Amino acid sequence: MAGGPRSFNRGPFEASRSKSCRRYTYPHGLNTFADQYLMRLVRFFLPAILALGLTWDARGDQADPRLDILFERITLTSDPREAESIEREIWQIWVISDDPVTNGFMQHGIEALTASRLDLAIDFFTKVIERSPGFAEGWNKRATAHYLNGDFAASVNDIERTLALEPRHFGALSGMGLIFLGQGDRIGALSAFERVLEINPHAKGARLHVPRLRELLKGQGA
Repeated sequence: MAGGPRSFNRGPFEASRSKSCRRYTYPHGLNTFADQYLMRLVRFFLPAILALGLTWDARGDQADPRLDILFERITLTSDPREAESIEREIWQIWVISDDPVTNGFMQHGIEALTASRLDLAIDFFTKVIERSPGFAEGWNKRATAHYLNGDFAASVNDIERTLALEPRHFGALSGMGLIFLGQGDRIGALSAFERVLEINPHAKGARLHVPRLRELLKGQGA
C-alpha cells in the first residue's frame, strides 16, 4: 500500500516528553484492554509466529516483494482465518533481516521480551538497530519494549522510525494508538487505529477500539 501514515495530533504527547507519562482512565476499560492486548501479542502471538517454521537464516524485512501481495490479500479477504494466516506471514517476513548477526540479536531480544526481561530486550534490540538501522522491525520491537517498560517518549520515537521505514506497519500504528490512549488523546488514538484498519481490516485491537472511541468522541461532540 502506497503512502505514509496520516499526520497525527501529537500536541498532548509533546508536552509530556519532559515529564513522566500519566495513565488516563477510559470508560469500558480501554487501558486494561490495551495492556492485555499488547501482552498477549508479546507472550503468545510472537512465539506462535516463531514456532511456525521460522528459520533465522531466512531472508526478509520490510522491502521483501512478497509483502505487496500479502497486504493486498489481507484487505480483500473476508475469511478471518485466512486473514490471521496472512498476518502471521507478514510478521514472519518483517522479523527477519538479510543479516545473520542482526537476526541473532533479534532472536535473543524476542526471547527476552517474551520473558518480560525488558531491559535486556532493549539492549538486544538496540544492537539490532546499531547494526542494521534500515531494518524496521528492530525499531518496532524496541518500541514495544520501551512501551512495556513505561517509557512512552522513547517508544514513540522508535515507532516514528519504524513507520518511516515501513508505513504499512500496522503493529507500530497500533502501538501509537495505545500510547495516545495512555495520554488521553482520543482523537489521535482514533486516527491511528483507523489507519490500522485501512491497512489490515481484520486487526482485532483496532476493530474494538475504533467504535468505542467514535462513541466516546460523539458523546463529547468532537
